[in-house]
Parts: sequence; C-alpha cells; structure tokens
Amino acid sequence: QICGGSSSADSKEWKEKVAKLDNELVLEVARSPEVSPARADDLSGLPPALVTTGACECLRDSQLELARRLEAAGVAVESHVYADMPHAFVLANFAATAACPAPEDAVSR
Repeated sequence: QICGGSSSADSKEWKEKVAKLDNELVLEVARSPEVSPARADDLSGLPPALVTTGACECLRDSQLELARRLEAAGVAVESHVYADMPHAFVLANFAATAACPAPEDAVSR
C-alpha cells in the first residue's frame, strides 16, 4: 500500500500514466532548467559547485564548459580533471587503490 491508497489500483493507474509518456515528453522535462540547471541561460545565484571530470569522460567538454559558465556567473566552483578516468569513475570509489586514488579523491571532496 502506497500513501494510503490501494496498491493494486495505484499500480494500475501509475502504469497507465507511465505508458502514456513518450520520449519527447521525457526529454522536455530533462531539458528543463528546473531539472537540469546547466541548461539555464543564467547560472547566477546557484550554490557553490564541485565539478569532477575524468579526462576520458565522454561528457568532458560539456562539464568543463559548465564549470567555466558557473565561474563566469560568479558561482564558486571547484573543478578537477582526473587523468585517465572514464565516465562515472566516481561510482568506482570502492575500488580505489594507492595506484588509482582518483575515485576516492573525487568522492571525498
């Protein structure tokens, strides 16, 4: 039972609503500055940011551009590029070693 409703009715209703979603609607929401602040024209007023980027990251250039835009908007930014690290390398922080400390370093910032 979810939020006091009948779990089977809620589940059916939810499934029907989700089935009506299409890719364009999902992309419209994801592109919204309210959901993705980096999509906003004006970044001033955002809280301080930490941008950790792997040098082999497929989104490296956009992450570095975000750090540049935040700084230009007067937002305090700490930005680090980690050599030889791929996309989402911080998710491997449990595997960090003395030979490869980047994931742990990024998470501890």
